[in-house]
Amino acid sequence: MTQANFDLARKILLDAIRPALTSLTAGGVAVEQLLLVTAIQESPVNTLIHRQQLGGGPALGLFQMETATHDECWNNYLKFRKELGEKVKQTLDAGQQPLAQAMKVNDRYGGCNVPRTLHASVSRTARRKRYRGNGKLLEGTLQYSSR
Repeated sequence: MTQANFDLARKILLDAIRPALTSLTAGGVAVEQLLLVTAIQESPVNTLIHRQQLGGGPALGLFQMETATHDECWNNYLKFRKELGEKVKQTLDAGQQPLAQAMKVNDRYGGCNVPRTLHASVSRTARRKRYRGNGKLLEGTLQYSSR
Protein backbone atom coordinates (compact mmCIF):
# COMPACT_ATOMS: atom_id res chain seq x y z
CA MET A 1 0.00 0.00 0.00
CA THR A 2 1.13 3.50 -0.75
CA GLN A 3 1.29 6.30 1.84
CA ALA A 4 -1.90 7.72 0.33
CA ASN A 5 -3.64 4.37 0.89
CA PHE A 6 -2.41 4.24 4.50
CA ASP A 7 -3.74 7.76 5.02
CA LEU A 8 -7.09 6.77 3.50
CA ALA A 9 -7.22 3.64 5.69
CA ARG A 10 -6.61 5.76 8.77
CA LYS A 11 -9.31 8.22 7.69
CA ILE A 12 -11.79 5.35 7.22
CA LEU A 13 -10.87 3.96 10.63
CA LEU A 14 -11.33 7.33 12.36
CA ASP A 15 -14.30 8.67 10.37
CA ALA A 16 -16.33 5.52 9.70
CA ILE A 17 -15.32 2.38 11.56
CA ARG A 18 -14.65 3.78 15.03
CA PRO A 19 -17.81 5.96 15.07
CA ALA A 20 -19.92 3.02 13.88
CA LEU A 21 -18.54 0.77 16.60
CA THR A 22 -18.92 3.50 19.21
CA SER A 23 -22.60 3.89 18.35
CA LEU A 24 -23.03 0.13 18.83
CA THR A 25 -20.88 0.08 21.99
CA ALA A 26 -18.85 -2.63 20.27
CA GLY A 27 -15.45 -1.01 19.99
CA GLY A 28 -12.04 -2.40 20.60
CA VAL A 29 -8.86 -2.72 18.63
CA ALA A 30 -9.56 -6.27 17.43
CA VAL A 31 -12.97 -5.34 16.03
CA GLU A 32 -11.61 -2.17 14.43
CA GLN A 33 -8.82 -4.15 12.80
CA LEU A 34 -11.23 -6.82 11.56
CA LEU A 35 -13.44 -4.25 9.87
CA LEU A 36 -10.53 -2.35 8.37
CA VAL A 37 -8.95 -5.53 7.01
CA THR A 38 -12.35 -6.58 5.64
CA ALA A 39 -12.66 -3.26 3.81
CA ILE A 40 -9.13 -3.57 2.44
CA GLN A 41 -9.71 -7.17 1.33
CA GLU A 42 -12.98 -6.29 -0.38
CA SER A 43 -11.47 -3.34 -2.22
CA PRO A 44 -9.79 -4.06 -5.55
CA VAL A 45 -6.04 -3.57 -5.31
CA ASN A 46 -6.50 -2.46 -1.68
CA THR A 47 -7.55 1.02 -2.77
CA LEU A 48 -10.54 1.52 -0.43
CA ILE A 49 -12.32 3.66 -3.01
CA HIS A 50 -15.02 1.45 -4.57
CA ARG A 51 -18.52 1.43 -3.11
CA GLN A 52 -20.11 -0.65 -5.87
CA GLN A 53 -18.83 -4.10 -6.82
CA LEU A 54 -16.76 -3.94 -9.98
CA GLY A 55 -18.02 -5.91 -12.93
CA GLY A 56 -21.66 -5.23 -12.15
CA GLY A 57 -21.95 -7.46 -9.09
CA PRO A 58 -24.50 -6.85 -6.34
CA ALA A 59 -22.18 -5.90 -3.46
CA LEU A 60 -22.39 -2.35 -2.09
CA GLY A 61 -20.36 -0.09 0.15
CA LEU A 62 -16.90 -0.20 1.59
CA PHE A 63 -17.52 -3.67 3.03
CA GLN A 64 -19.14 -4.99 -0.17
CA MET A 65 -22.34 -6.31 1.39
CA GLU A 66 -25.04 -7.51 -0.94
CA THR A 67 -28.52 -6.00 -0.71
CA ALA A 68 -29.97 -9.39 0.23
CA THR A 69 -27.55 -9.69 3.18
CA HIS A 70 -28.33 -6.14 4.30
CA ASP A 71 -32.05 -6.84 4.17
CA GLU A 72 -31.61 -10.14 6.00
CA CYS A 73 -29.78 -8.33 8.81
CA TRP A 74 -32.78 -6.00 9.18
CA ASN A 75 -35.59 -8.51 8.62
CA ASN A 76 -34.26 -11.43 10.60
CA TYR A 77 -32.00 -9.86 13.20
CA LEU A 78 -32.39 -6.14 13.89
CA LYS A 79 -36.17 -6.35 13.65
CA PHE A 80 -36.09 -8.39 16.85
CA ARG A 81 -33.43 -6.24 18.52
CA LYS A 82 -35.08 -2.84 18.40
CA GLU A 83 -32.53 -1.10 20.65
CA LEU A 84 -29.66 -2.29 18.47
CA GLY A 85 -31.57 -1.33 15.32
CA GLU A 86 -31.99 2.20 16.68
CA LYS A 87 -28.26 2.41 17.33
CA VAL A 88 -27.57 1.36 13.74
CA LYS A 89 -30.02 3.99 12.47
CA GLN A 90 -28.08 6.66 14.40
CA THR A 91 -25.21 6.21 11.93
CA LEU A 92 -27.42 7.33 9.03
CA ASP A 93 -27.02 10.85 7.71
CA ALA A 94 -29.98 13.24 7.91
CA GLY A 95 -32.69 12.11 5.52
CA GLN A 96 -31.20 8.66 4.89
CA GLN A 97 -33.28 5.54 5.30
CA PRO A 98 -31.88 2.16 6.46
CA LEU A 99 -31.67 0.81 2.93
CA ALA A 100 -28.80 -1.04 1.30
CA GLN A 101 -28.15 1.87 -1.08
CA ALA A 102 -27.10 3.99 1.92
CA MET A 103 -23.97 1.83 2.23
CA LYS A 104 -22.70 3.32 -1.05
CA VAL A 105 -22.45 6.79 0.46
CA ASN A 106 -22.22 6.19 4.22
CA ASP A 107 -19.36 4.03 5.46
CA ARG A 108 -20.45 4.34 9.11
CA TYR A 109 -23.77 2.75 8.24
CA GLY A 110 -22.06 0.08 6.16
CA GLY A 111 -19.77 -0.78 9.06
CA CYS A 112 -22.70 -1.22 11.40
CA ASN A 113 -24.31 -3.70 9.06
CA VAL A 114 -21.39 -6.07 8.83
CA PRO A 115 -22.81 -9.19 10.56
CA ARG A 116 -19.69 -9.67 12.69
CA THR A 117 -20.07 -6.13 13.99
CA LEU A 118 -23.63 -6.85 15.03
CA HIS A 119 -22.52 -10.09 16.68
CA ALA A 120 -19.80 -8.25 18.56
CA SER A 121 -22.29 -5.72 19.86
CA VAL A 122 -24.80 -8.32 21.03
CA SER A 123 -22.26 -10.70 22.54
CA ARG A 124 -20.42 -7.91 24.37
CA THR A 125 -23.68 -6.56 25.78
CA ALA A 126 -24.78 -10.06 26.77
CA ARG A 127 -21.49 -10.68 28.56
CA ARG A 128 -21.81 -7.43 30.50
CA LYS A 129 -25.36 -8.25 31.60
CA ARG A 130 -24.75 -11.92 32.39
CA TYR A 131 -21.47 -11.59 34.20
CA ARG A 132 -21.67 -8.18 35.83
CA GLY A 133 -19.40 -8.22 38.88
CA ASN A 134 -18.16 -11.73 38.15
CA GLY A 135 -15.05 -10.70 36.24
CA LYS A 136 -14.76 -14.18 34.72
CA LEU A 137 -16.26 -15.29 31.44
CA LEU A 138 -17.54 -18.82 31.58
CA GLU A 139 -16.52 -21.30 28.93
CA GLY A 140 -18.91 -21.32 26.01
CA THR A 141 -19.70 -17.62 26.27
CA LEU A 142 -19.84 -15.92 22.90
CA GLN A 143 -16.56 -14.10 22.60
CA TYR A 144 -15.90 -11.97 19.59
CA SER A 145 -12.16 -12.39 19.82
CA SER A 146 -12.46 -16.14 19.35
CA ARG A 147 -14.46 -15.89 16.10
